[in-house]
Amino acid sequence: MGSMDLADRNQRPPPSSTLRAFVLHSFVVFVVTALLLATVLTMNFSRIEQARFLNASVDWALNPCDDFYKFACSRWKGRHHVPSHRDERSLFTVLRRALDMDVLGVLNATVISEELQTPKQKAAALLGGCIDRRQVNRLGVAPVSRLLERHGLSGWPASLPRSPPEPALLVGELTRRLRLQPLFTTTVSVHPKDVTRRMVHVKKKYALFNDRLLEAVRKARWIHAKSSQVIQQRVPDVQMKAVLESYYNTRSALSDHYWQWLVEDWIGPEVNVPLINFPKFASTFGCGPNDGMVREEQCSLWD
Repeated sequence: MGSMDLADRNQRPPPSSTLRAFVLHSFVVFVVTALLLATVLTMNFSRIEQARFLNASVDWALNPCDDFYKFACSRWKGRHHVPSHRDERSLFTVLRRALDMDVLGVLNATVISEELQTPKQKAAALLGGCIDRRQVNRLGVAPVSRLLERHGLSGWPASLPRSPPEPALLVGELTRRLRLQPLFTTTVSVHPKDVTRRMVHVKKKYALFNDRLLEAVRKARWIHAKSSQVIQQRVPDVQMKAVLESYYNTRSALSDHYWQWLVEDWIGPEVNVPLINFPKFASTFGCGPNDGMVREEQCSLWD
């Protein structure tokens, strides 16, 4: 009996190559599927944790179009105190490394149907909905121009008005058209005691620029006398630049008496810094009084 069983086993055909391939293939598929599931679960767990962290910071009672920062971060800010020895500490510093690429994705996201949008694309659509793009395009640079004009920064950008311009505006126009070196520079820094406020610094460029400034003022006065004709004739910019360059390069002999008259007549004996659009400019930036020439190295405006 035992010999017959042994003979039967010896007579059975070996497993076919197809069966072996099927078993091996099934094993590989099982291993790969397990690895993929583990990776997906790990990524989902990480994203779920980040989503919970972000969701806990959002104040859903606020309208994101009124104040997007308060909508996104007010609850987190209320639970986390900013230490005095740190420059900043916020929700974004905690997630910065992990979310840098996601932020780029939000900014570059293409808005598609809501059903097919990813969370990043939905966030981009939400933020874009708070911006009235038609109004922004309609206003153009007008808000910036009004802000500069309110602070006395005439000529930035410079454009000839319909009525005869003031000499101060023409000084800025000469400087812009002829690409002259600036008479002063401005910088912005943070208030040393309150980081939410800004300080504007006005600093003279050179110590001895009064002669050149007064020469520009004299030319501005001459152009002011001819301004009505210039505006009505609508001289092209190229021709206007050529005329101004020619006039600027023509030096006139001026007596000391004339220089003194020019300073006292146009700038005035009470004005401390003879820069563009003074005394309005001087009063705006709060420079201290002096003898009428430039003595202050730096003036500051605190908003």
